[in-house]
Amino acid sequence: MTRNTSVYLLAMALLVLVGFAIALSRIPYAQPDPPGLADQDKNPEISSITVALEHQYLAGANMFSGTLTTPTPCDQIAVDAKIAAEDTERITLLLSTESSAEVCAQVLAEKGFTAAVPSSPGAELVAVILNGQRVNFNIGSD
Repeated sequence: MTRNTSVYLLAMALLVLVGFAIALSRIPYAQPDPPGLADQDKNPEISSITVALEHQYLAGANMFSGTLTTPTPCDQIAVDAKIAAEDTERITLLLSTESSAEVCAQVLAEKGFTAAVPSSPGAELVAVILNGQRVNFNIGSD
């Protein structure tokens, strides 16, 4: 191969790489939703879910317990809580279902959960978020 051919091939390879770089930079990518309260319009079905909760105050914590229907018996429920301190404490329960197995029967299952939220007796539950979507909730007392 002559030197001119080598230079020509190298220049062509460089142009192809630059073209790919320009093309990739122009492809839009989806921004992930911020955690917490997500837009309910993305999944209108979930807003019709109502989570029934039982509540009691015990040893410096507001205790919330309930059940969720999961798609499989292998799914587990993860529970977390956020507390916004304003004039009164405002509690948001964060619930998510997580699969604990690669293969599992597709049978609905009722799974229980409990959240102990260290807070004052006057703290108020203001929202329940299930898998990133806000859902309705009802509170009963023990």
